[in-house]
Amino acid sequence: MDILIVVLDDFPIILKSHSQFQRLSEVGMVKTFDTRPSTIEEVIQRASGCHTLILLRHHVFFNEQIFDPLSAHLRHLAIWGTGLDHVDIDSASRFGITVSHTPGTSTQSVAEHCMMLIFAAMRDLHRLDTNLRAGKWSSAELMQLSGKILGVIGTGRIGRKVVSLAKALGMDVIAYDTQPDEDISFKLGFEYADLELVLEQADVLSLHVPSNEQTKNMISNRELSLMKRGAILINAARGSLVDESALVDALKSGHLRAAGLDVYAQEPITEDNPLLKLDNVILTPHVADKTPESVDAGMELLVNNVIEFIQKGQPIISATIDN
Repeated sequence: MDILIVVLDDFPIILKSHSQFQRLSEVGMVKTFDTRPSTIEEVIQRASGCHTLILLRHHVFFNEQIFDPLSAHLRHLAIWGTGLDHVDIDSASRFGITVSHTPGTSTQSVAEHCMMLIFAAMRDLHRLDTNLRAGKWSSAELMQLSGKILGVIGTGRIGRKVVSLAKALGMDVIAYDTQPDEDISFKLGFEYADLELVLEQADVLSLHVPSNEQTKNMISNRELSLMKRGAILINAARGSLVDESALVDALKSGHLRAAGLDVYAQEPITEDNPLLKLDNVILTPHVADKTPESVDAGMELLVNNVIEFIQKGQPIISATIDN
């Protein structure tokens, strides 16, 4: 009997139209769904009987409620992406389900997107573009990157790449991490500091930590109040890191000059989200990792993980709680 591989949520379609898709059919029978599952019951129904479940989006939290009814057949949950905040790795392990992911494949892409958001926020791009299109030849008080202080929260792959790009542009960098790496800080030329000091000193604050209970709303009213008046917040990591209500207040009051966001508390962003009405925030729809180079690398590793697990019983990169 062919091994059943289910692609749970290819919406918008990306895997089925990619050159790597054909390789899956060489190791099993592939069933794809190009709509988003709306309920846990629908997830279970789609994945019923499958050996490998490919997860492309983050619409549902995978825990015992899903793993239990699928555990008779499900052996591998293959994730496209780095983040694991939508999967209970402990629960998967208890049911004998291996979880794999694709870390490192979008590092350059996401870091460049963060720099784009920084440039756009510092140069007031949204307002200047909007005014010009409306026939207004307006001016603005712009900011220069060189000589400014970038505060980086989290110095994993993407955080370190952002540091490198910022340093190349003449920014000074300070960083906070729960596990500081002094060798990396020496190599890249930045200093670690405690969180409050980073918040107080940063002209631009960029977030690069995973979403979990410890980091939920880690930037809220208190943290925003510690930031310099006129500072900028950048978040292309996870929407749950920032208390959006507090951010809106800080932007409306002028305490923050601007923000650049690629991620949100609820995705897709809802039409009534007050962020959409502010002209001092740059918004992009969670696309920081969607360059051709990043997508190609991620799809290749995703499919390699599936093939390696089916043929050898172990993916190239297994996800662990520490990831």
